[in-house]
Amino acid sequence: MDNIKKEIGVIMNNVEQAQKELSFIKEIIENSREKLYDSGVHLVLWGVLVSIGQFSNYVTISMRKTEYLGYIWLVIVLLGWGGGFIIDKREKLVLNPNNFANKISSTLWIGGGVSMTIIGFSRLISFGEFYVITPMAINPIISIILGSLYFATGAIYDIKWFSRLAYGWWGIAIVLFSWVSYMSFLVYGFVLIGLMVVPGIILNRNYKRILKERALEEE
Repeated sequence: MDNIKKEIGVIMNNVEQAQKELSFIKEIIENSREKLYDSGVHLVLWGVLVSIGQFSNYVTISMRKTEYLGYIWLVIVLLGWGGGFIIDKREKLVLNPNNFANKISSTLWIGGGVSMTIIGFSRLISFGEFYVITPMAINPIISIILGSLYFATGAIYDIKWFSRLAYGWWGIAIVLFSWVSYMSFLVYGFVLIGLMVVPGIILNRNYKRILKERALEEE
């Protein structure tokens, strides 16, 4: 009899644990539905800034006046991170910062952003004629990281077309690895506009539409 009671107790504990886990999963799903789209503002900001940097690369290299190029990129990175911080502060006033999907997405992009920043400035580190990462390899490496971020972000927010843009980034990476020319900076500047700025604008339009729909529902 005691054994039966113990078994019943174990079963009841397992049922309670399963119910707690299901409730947790349900809470995650419901919270994730609160925001179905990324605002896209970060993409527009970084897309514009980095495309300016790429065009600066092309112009300064073609004119053989690269002495100020490092300062240009320093300003670009500071504006990008500073602007991104301001955007995050403003969005937290509108969105739920504890949203599970938002947490995962922001963590991924912060980690990716730090990685890309380190890779970008690695061109300043050299041992004589040998670079830690050659300047021409920076853009394709960053494209690989962006492809991974796009693929994951599209899955998190269930935006299939955004995930598919990852293949574009990976394809560009393959091309750039095999194309060693300063002309690639010019081309990459336009790629950034096409794969960052334009998608960012599309995401922002959908994001604003969702906010309007939510506001109407709350009235």
